[in-house]
Amino acid sequence: MIAPLEFEKGVGELEARLAELRRRRTTGDKDAESEIARLEGRLQRLLQQVYRRLGPLQRLQVARHPDRPGAGTCITALVEGYRPLLTEPSTIDGVVVLGGVGRYRGYTVVALGVEMAGSKPDDDRTVPPDDASGRERRMRRLLALAGSFDLPLLVFVAMTGEDHANGARTGTSARFDHTVAAAAVMEVSFRLTAPMIAVVTGAMTGAGAGGLLAGDRVLMLEHAVITPLAPEAAAAALWEDEGQTRAAAEALKLTAPDMAALGVVDEVILEPPGGAHRHPDATIGAIGDAIGKELRTLMDVPGPRRLAQRHERLLAMGTREPE
Repeated sequence: MIAPLEFEKGVGELEARLAELRRRRTTGDKDAESEIARLEGRLQRLLQQVYRRLGPLQRLQVARHPDRPGAGTCITALVEGYRPLLTEPSTIDGVVVLGGVGRYRGYTVVALGVEMAGSKPDDDRTVPPDDASGRERRMRRLLALAGSFDLPLLVFVAMTGEDHANGARTGTSARFDHTVAAAAVMEVSFRLTAPMIAVVTGAMTGAGAGGLLAGDRVLMLEHAVITPLAPEAAAAALWEDEGQTRAAAEALKLTAPDMAALGVVDEVILEPPGGAHRHPDATIGAIGDAIGKELRTLMDVPGPRRLAQRHERLLAMGTREPE
């Protein structure tokens, strides 16, 4: 059963009752069927009501849920015959960079993913000591591979489970290293003539993966977030009070609608009521459809023109104010 979030009042109780009724159904309880149908309808209505009015801080909680589809999950589900080329975890902050090649809806593609190690109970990956440059080298290597063979590059950023206190503890030197690493990845993206599509599925916090947003298209799940600093860390830095986290989350403009209004992302992919963590298969299917639509459009554009459009897109980023 999915662990309910703190704002999902009543959801956990309904899901627990449904789990018990489904267990009884497997033992031959005929009376359980009608009650299951009734409670499922009630649960869907409640989830629609709750998720229709989420604020920035609540969206952040959803984005951090460990059961949201991660980068590796998306890659293996969407890329046929996926052959990993990068499997080593990288960086001291627990971020894993993975990638390889495979087939996506008739195209040979390079897939690159960024996610957290150990964000799920069954995730036993360990992370050897490294620095931001190690992560940057792995990313640049895959970008260069895509460029050398003119293969579309699909990027999945799902830094779900990132420790919100990292931002408060990280020193100026470490933050500078991450920023330089992101800039180095962005530099390669500026020269890449192959199509590049990035998808943000979870909580993207910090500059570490920012260079991966320098693509032709950036897609973002409805309840994902993008922020240079976790709201908890921002509250501690500005007010010296984590009780101001809600105010910080609102000021950071970190939600998918905010990112779309600023021109940082091109499309917001809607999630089923209850979030991607409750409906991973449906969410991954929606991600695949969105990527397919954008990739077909990009493949019809000559490489030099595509690169020029990418530059124009990045120069215009952030020039609009959210409504």
